[in-house]
Amino acid sequence: MRPLLISAVTCCLILLMGCATDVQRNKYYNFNITPLSIGINNTAKLNIKHIVVHPIQLATFLDQQGLVIQIDKHQIYTSKYHRWAQPLQELLSNKLIQELNKQSHADYVFNKKTPLTTTKPSLHLYIDVEQFNSTNHSQIILSGQFWLSDENETLRKNNHFVFKEQLNKDGYQHSVVKLELTIAKLATKINALLVE
Repeated sequence: MRPLLISAVTCCLILLMGCATDVQRNKYYNFNITPLSIGINNTAKLNIKHIVVHPIQLATFLDQQGLVIQIDKHQIYTSKYHRWAQPLQELLSNKLIQELNKQSHADYVFNKKTPLTTTKPSLHLYIDVEQFNSTNHSQIILSGQFWLSDENETLRKNNHFVFKEQLNKDGYQHSVVKLELTIAKLATKINALLVE
C-alpha cells in the first residue's frame, strides 16, 4: 500500500510541475535581404569601382545570439528567447552590402571579402560596430566607425557614426525593423562620402 501511495504522490507532483512551468519558445529574427541584380551594363563598364566590404567587427557584448537591450547607463540585457536567425556579424554584412548596392551610384559595386575574390578592389571598407541595440529610452542605436582605404591599404576616409530611431511600439519585432532602418542610414552615409 505504501509504494502505491508514494507512486501516486510522485505522479501528482510531476503533473503539477509540468503545469506550472511556462515553456517559452525561442523566436528568431532576420533582416529583409533580397538579392540585387547589378545588371550586365553596369558590370561591363570599364570605370566601375569594386569595393570590398571586410567582415564587420562587433563589440563583444553584441557578438552573440540574443538581441541586446541597454536597460541602464552601464547595464545591458541579452534576451534568451529572442535571437538572431544567423550570426549578427553575417546578418549586418549582408544587409549593409544590399543597402550599399541599392543606393550606390552606377560606378560602384560592393562585395564581401572572400578568398575567391578575383577582381582587384578599388577600395576596402572596414566597419567597427560599438552599439546595435535598443535602449530603455525607447530608442534604437547604431554607432561605431568605418574606414575606407585604397588598393594599397592607404587610408582615404575615416568616419564615426551614430544613428538613432525612436521606438513607437513595444516588442522585439518592432526593434528589429528599426535596427534595419539604421543600417540603411549607414549605407547612405558611406555612399555620400564616396562622391565627395
